[in-house]
Amino acid sequence: MMARRTIAAALCAGLLTALPSGAQETADPARQIEARRALMQAADNALLTLEDAAGKKAGIDFLQALIHGTTLSATMKASPLLFPAGTAAGGTFQTTAKAEIWNDRQEFEALFQHARELADQIAAGGSAETLGAATAELRTVCTNCHEAYVAY
Repeated sequence: MMARRTIAAALCAGLLTALPSGAQETADPARQIEARRALMQAADNALLTLEDAAGKKAGIDFLQALIHGTTLSATMKASPLLFPAGTAAGGTFQTTAKAEIWNDRQEFEALFQHARELADQIAAGGSAETLGAATAELRTVCTNCHEAYVAY
């Protein structure tokens, strides 16, 4: 069941990246916020599954790495598109996105790019040690991004 939801989220993320850039800017901000929350939750679920597997003696298997790494990669590619102008805090909708996202856009997108590269490494497979290290580094990147750009 979790794998199906993860694959569905990855497909949705892939579809979002195919939208013309103007489509994100003209969409309803509340729906975009809802979409980015859903994608971030799917990414966290995938990362938690990988972290759990990495902590076990058998480690992360190839299928887990492929499914969850691909989900994470697609999510990291799509996510910056879900933060267009007009979706910062202060509108008529609830969001935890800090203004720094739009004030420091290059750094924000660089964190997503780094996260995507790590997710691609995970999806490519490898030894349990390599996958565990990439998973741990990805969690660090996610934590750093949330500390800088999310108001809790």
